[in-house]
Amino acid sequence: MKFIKYSFLFFVFLFVVNKGFAQQKTDSIAYYVTKISQVNTSNDLEKAYQFFQNNKLNALKNKHKVQVVYNLFQLSKIDYKFGFYNTSEANAVEALSILDQIKNNI
Repeated sequence: MKFIKYSFLFFVFLFVVNKGFAQQKTDSIAYYVTKISQVNTSNDLEKAYQFFQNNKLNALKNKHKVQVVYNLFQLSKIDYKFGFYNTSEANAVEALSILDQIKNNI
């Protein structure tokens, strides 16, 4: 009888664990980084640009300089793919200047 109880609990545990893994949400950052490197439509790049622009503004508001640099890097990649080379370079230069500020504060 104990064997049946334990085997039942074992199968219930497997079901719950399996369902938990199946319901995991994709991380937004990973999703949009993938969209940048594997572009299907220009709409993908536009949505990714909006996402990283909003993240950059939130990071600036919260004074998270490393996150600002990361978002600028992603925005620079998107601008480059759109052919906006000057804007891409401006984002990269802004990211480098923030990195210099971080380095000087350490």
